Amino acid sequence: MKKLCLLLLIALITQACKLDGKSIQYAEYIDHNPKTKNLSLASFMFHDLNSITTQTLSTYALPWKIVIVSMAMSKKTEISKKAIRGLLQTYGFIFPKKIYGWKGDELVPEFDYRPAGIVTGYMSFNAEDKTAKRIEVSNIGCVTCHGGMDYDKNGAPNFNFVAGRTNSSLQIERFYNDVVIAMAKLDQKAFKKSFLKNVLKIFPLISDNEFKTIKFFIPITVKQVKKLLKKYGRATAYEIG
Repeated sequence: MKKLCLLLLIALITQACKLDGKSIQYAEYIDHNPKTKNLSLASFMFHDLNSITTQTLSTYALPWKIVIVSMAMSKKTEISKKAIRGLLQTYGFIFPKKIYGWKGDELVPEFDYRPAGIVTGYMSFNAEDKTAKRIEVSNIGCVTCHGGMDYDKNGAPNFNFVAGRTNSSLQIERFYNDVVIAMAKLDQKAFKKSFLKNVLKIFPLISDNEFKTIKFFIPITVKQVKKLLKKYGRATAYEIG
């Protein structure tokens, strides 16, 4: 009976969750720059390409805040956005300071806790109700793989990001495997308690609705990742590069 109730609950979530709109980064940029000269480059950098859906959340999209906080704890790094940026860089993700070819004086969207190529959007339990619970979901955008850093004359990276260049440092399989291991630890009472405190530490302005939704999603997330680990011993049944 318990199992049946959980399956029904997951089915209801899948039916109820709807994408609120475009990726956060893309929507914010276009809202502030409706006559942008960088539309093509901004689309390549920040558009989600309709990849943030209930279908992708059940396959390879991720509940981003759950991912990065549990990863920081699992890897025993400092609990801060700066440390999280450093941790993600060890997998080959890039946090650009500039974007090559960006025209005019329009501000580039901030790469705060989302590296280049990680696009996120909010999925809501009721897209018509702005007070409904919602959660930030991420997916892999174009420049995760098809974007790399420029280098100075001494061969050192200067964090000037070149869209279209190959990211030869990306270790996406190691990243996903470590994500699954980290999120599985949320089944531990002490880890979960510290995790919730750390979400508030890193995101002090998080809405009450989003925080409650994160707590709501923890047992569902744990169930999914433990199933993967039991069946495959890793994030996927196949190599993902």
